[in-house]
Order: sequence, then C-alpha cells, then structure tokens
Amino acid sequence: MLSVIKKSSLLFLLLFMSCSRNSSISNNNLSSSGHSDDIIKGSGIIFDQQWYLKNTGQKTYSKINATPGIDLNLPFPNFYTGKGINVLVSDTGIDFSHQDLKENLLENSSLDFVNNPNANLSNFNLLDKKENDHGTNVAGMIGGSYNKENGFRGIAPAVKLASANYMSEVLDRTIISDFNMKMKIYNNALDKKIHLINESYSNSEFIPHIFYVDEQDEILYEKIKKSQRDNEKGFIIVKLAGNYTCDAKIALDVAKIIAQKLVLQIDKKTSKDSEEKSLEKLLEKFKKEVFRLYTNSIDENSFHSLTENQIEILKAIRPHLSIMDDQTTNPYIITVSALSANGNIAYYSSIGANIWITGLGGGESSPTVSDGVYRRSPLQPNSFPKILTTRIAGREKDLHSRTDFDKGILPENEMFNYTAEFTGTSAAAPSITGVIALMLEANPKLSFRDVKYILAKTANKDKLTPDPKPSCIKILEKIGEFNNSFSELWNKGWTVNAAGNSFHNYYGFGLIDADKAIQMAINNYKSPFENKPSEEKWYKSGNMQELLGREPRIQAGNSFFHEIEVPDETIIEAIQVTPYFDAYKADGISVEIISPSGTHSTLLYPGNSLIKFDQKVTGAQYPANFYDDKDSHNAAYTSNAFYEENSKGKWRIILKNHNTIDPNNSLTFFQFAAWKLNIIGHKN
Repeated sequence: MLSVIKKSSLLFLLLFMSCSRNSSISNNNLSSSGHSDDIIKGSGIIFDQQWYLKNTGQKTYSKINATPGIDLNLPFPNFYTGKGINVLVSDTGIDFSHQDLKENLLENSSLDFVNNPNANLSNFNLLDKKENDHGTNVAGMIGGSYNKENGFRGIAPAVKLASANYMSEVLDRTIISDFNMKMKIYNNALDKKIHLINESYSNSEFIPHIFYVDEQDEILYEKIKKSQRDNEKGFIIVKLAGNYTCDAKIALDVAKIIAQKLVLQIDKKTSKDSEEKSLEKLLEKFKKEVFRLYTNSIDENSFHSLTENQIEILKAIRPHLSIMDDQTTNPYIITVSALSANGNIAYYSSIGANIWITGLGGGESSPTVSDGVYRRSPLQPNSFPKILTTRIAGREKDLHSRTDFDKGILPENEMFNYTAEFTGTSAAAPSITGVIALMLEANPKLSFRDVKYILAKTANKDKLTPDPKPSCIKILEKIGEFNNSFSELWNKGWTVNAAGNSFHNYYGFGLIDADKAIQMAINNYKSPFENKPSEEKWYKSGNMQELLGREPRIQAGNSFFHEIEVPDETIIEAIQVTPYFDAYKADGISVEIISPSGTHSTLLYPGNSLIKFDQKVTGAQYPANFYDDKDSHNAAYTSNAFYEENSKGKWRIILKNHNTIDPNNSLTFFQFAAWKLNIIGHKN
C-alpha cells in the first residue's frame, strides 16, 4: 500500500468489486452506439480467474473458493464496452506500453507531474523504473482491452484512458503543491472532455481531516461541485472509501513506546547499540504476541491471559471512519466501499454514512455481530481471492509475491503482465468506474446525479452479509473499555428511509448491479432532476451558551439531544451535519441524526480513532469544540441515509457519552456548544 499525507501526504487504499452471473441485455435494447462487432462472450485462461467479472466459485490462485454470483453482474455477451467514454486515472503512472492498455490510450491527455512539473500533456511512453504498479492495476480493471489469447479484459474494454501520476512515489512534492496538481487535473479533465475520474487514494489514517478544511480545500470543493457532469459536460469522480477499519498504525506506535520504556527499565546503562537491538527484539516479540494473535488466532479464551501491555496495544487498533476524511465525504463524488468474494464487507473497508455504493475489492472479509470471531477476519490472511488485473509489464517478480501466478511460475503469467494480488478499496473504486463507463455509453445524457440515482435504485443488498462488525470493536467490547451502551450503534444494520431507500453505513445502497443499472439507463429513463437544480442551504442551532445561558454538560453514561426546525421542503440528495462539542475523551462519544420522518443515521461511532497514548491508550480531545457559524464544510459529516426524503420539519441530533465513570479522571464528561445542518437537494 502506498502513502503520502494530505498537504504533504496521502495514502493509497486498495479494494475490489464483485460481479454476478447469468445476466444479459437483449439486442432490442442495443442503442445506436452499440457495436455488434465488439460483443465479448467472456472466456480464456485469464478471464476465467477474473471473479469480479464473472464469479463461478473460482479461487483466482488463492486457497479458498469465492462464493458464486458475488460479482458485478456484467451482461455476457457484452453489447456495451465503454466505447466513446474517456476515463482519467489519477494515481501512479499507467504503463501504456502494456499489451492490454496501449490500444486504449487517450492521446495527449495525460499529466506527467514527475517529468513535467508544469503538467505538460504527455503520453507516458516511459515510466520511471521505481514507479508503483498501482495506477496500472487500476487502469486494467477499468479499461484493459480484450486479449484474444488469454481472455483478459477490463470492465469497459473499449474506453479511452488517460493518466495523472498525482500519487507517484517518485514525485518531488516540493516542486508543485497538492492543491495545484488537483486543480490542473480537474481543469485538464474539462479541457479533454473526460467523463470519469478514478481516485483510488484518500487521506492518511488517524488524521481526521474533516476538522482541518482550509481555504484551498473549499476551493477544491467548489471546483468539483461546479464540474459535476450535466448536459453532457463535466466529469464524475469515483473515490475509494479507505482501508482503515481496524487500522493498526497507532497500535504499532504504542508497541514501540512500550518497548522503549521496557528497554530503559531493563538496563539504563546499556549502550545505544545494545538498546536498539533490545528494542528491535521487544518489538518483534510484540508483533508475534499481539499482531499475529490479532491477525490469526485470538478467540474467547485469549482474553483471560492477555498482559496489561498486550491489552494496551489491542485497545489502539481502531476503525478510522471514511466519514472523517474531507475527500471521501464530499457529497459531489461517489464514495465506494469494498466487498470480499463471499458477499461480506472486506475487513479493511472504511465505513461511514458517506458511502454511496459497494464495489469489489477482494481479500478477507469482516467478522459479523454474532459469529464469535475476534481476529481480524474469520478467514486466514491471504487465503481468499483478490483481484486479477494488469501490472507494469515485464518487471521482475516482487519478492513479496504470495502466489505462483505472481511469481511467474505459471505459464499464463511467465511474462509478468498480470497480478492476482491487487486488493483494497483501491480496487473497489475502479470496479464502479468501469460500470459507470458502460452506463454512459448506453446513455450519454446521464448526469452525475442521474448516475448516483440509478446506482442507488438498482443496487443489490440481498447478496450482502447483513450484520458485519469490525473485529477491533468486538475486542473493545470484550475488554470493557466503554459502558453498556457502547454496542447499540455498532449492532445496527440496514435502515429503510421514508422514501423507501435501504441504506447501510458499510455498504451504502448496496452492491452495484451492472446489468440492472444499464437496463435502467436505456429503458426510457426520465431524469428526476430535469429542470431541478441542486442547492445547498445551511440551518444553524445558534450557540448554546447564548440560547441557554450555558453549554449543556453530558456526563458519562448520559445523552443529549437538540432540534433544528427546517421550514423548507427540499427533496434530499445528501445532508451534512457539523456538531460542536468539547470532549476530552472523544473516542467515547457518538453522534446520531434523526430526520423529521424518523430515519436514523449514525455519523460518529464510539470506539473511533480519536485517541492518544499517555501512559495508557485514552481518548483525545474533539477538534471542533468552538462554534463557527460560517457556511463552511470544516468538521462536517456527510450522510446519504436520507436520500429522497423531504427535509421539512424537526431534525434531531443525539450525542451520547459511552465513557465509563472513572474516579481517577474527572474529564469523562463533554459539553455541547452548537450544531449546523446543510441540506443538499432540489425543490419538488
């Protein structure tokens, strides 16, 4: 996985999508742009392992068979191939010398920030030898051309592809800023008539970027908003949700701090070299005892024998929510979570009310509410099918390759043109991008809002495991870090809103169904947004100190609610909620919003990633603790759960304190200051 952090670095996230079988589009539905000579039936030694295209229960060079039917439900034979659709992959550079990618190059439309910091247009004829495969992995999933020899193909094998190596590991970020690169990418997309931008990256984990939205972020927000596809102009951004559920980054930091203290306690007179060796040994010991325990074998009986240090390390494994990233929570993009090949959410896939749709990312799945599993996944590491796609051609094998396929031992990959080890929400996003390309070919008049609408209306929830639950949350329950109300929100599953739409914080509206989405796009589709522009309007509670003469104090175990009256009738497309409260143990606070129709949406879960290590793992202070009445998106949580509901009436926010009463810590309470509500939608 690649990483760079916002303003100076961002982190790559990987994820797959799934496809289902036995679907078809009849010749009667073939539009004038359809191509009978491009029909691809789907067969070949490589195609047969692309479970996300057609899942027949194959292993894709892993140890365990996929569950048949968990796929994109692409129609075979294929009457739509993405012809006439332009896709920009904002990622690492694409290898356009690859046999399955060179035919689909969109001439003079790529941006090479590595060799041309001023972003002169390029065809990426030569990649730096240190370039990462990631962008080529993504490009192959979306638009690898049909290979007659082995059957490999992308989801939309006739799209035209462009590259922007925004995430290149060899990019000198001191020459051009993150902001300037993004503005150049979006302006280039408009100039070159790009239909879709795939962004398989997000901000780094454990940094809640929604609390640090600045002027440049607001400019980018408006740029994306104004560039959304409409009237056959503009583009659609598809973005991963993140790979940070039960992320161990802080746990590893905690392990290092504990190891350092133990080394100093063992022998304060030891030499620096000896100290470093002792530290290295202790860290390796922790990795074996704790991280391998968490990954492979922790069960009900393990909790009786955990040491104090092991408990502290496990307590630091937390879900970093997708909704806490200002990039993935933008309502003018399509945010994608990742599914494993068995129909359950992938263990790594970041969750939140900002998710729109589920794609296929592969890898191991999450535990469920009542399966008794506490380790990272019910499946052993690296045992379940990942994504087979293109890689930088001919490069020598990766020393970390786990399959004979990736090692080049098998004849079908002896030239190292493919990988069967791509995974993450980084893979899930292009699975959605590819399907949208087919939709746009079928109906070029679809707007960004139309695409989102069709995806929501045709998504499949019946194939999905209904009750996933992150392993790290189950461990926190077992350790008893919070009070008895801690599990309430984590045990919630699907909700059906007043407009009849089903929504889940792990899956959005469900697993994408390519066949149904294309059918809806071409069968006399009438846009519900015609002559109904989207608008944003903020509603504000005002400062509690001024309204009540004090800020309400909510003690451990208690909750507080407040209401805002919305007088306007708006058909909701998304909402944003900004709560302001002062909490010193913010990981124990939950935030829930209830619409006038009674629909609930969880915005902030207890057991979240707002933590720090000070002798022990404890909650950090909530960053948005002073009321700001500006119409800013700073600290705003996005929810899609109220899609198509009417906004008029009383909206209620509920904040609950799940911390336990601690006689040694008087700072387990929090004080509520204010909140804001942004309704995004249109008039009926």
